[in-house]
Amino acid sequence: MNTSKVRSLLLARPSFLEGIARLFDFGNTLSQYYFNEPDVLTPQEADALAIYSDWQAVGDDMREVMMEYSNSEEFQKALYEFLNNQNK
Repeated sequence: MNTSKVRSLLLARPSFLEGIARLFDFGNTLSQYYFNEPDVLTPQEADALAIYSDWQAVGDDMREVMMEYSNSEEFQKALYEFLNNQNK
């Protein structure tokens, strides 16, 4: 599941005027979350969904870094040396 989809499940989308009002809401009194609505998500389900989303983001970042490294010259050289040493 896309992390942005998970976040949109947890957070209510304010209208334009509510968005402007949030600029001056220093006490964070206007924030609404969907798990506060009855029959949508329990707080435990919302927490589990948020943790799942966080780990999805970590996994996405790790995959991106591993792909970048696997395409690097440093990795190609180390792989070549490793494979040559295995055949000896």
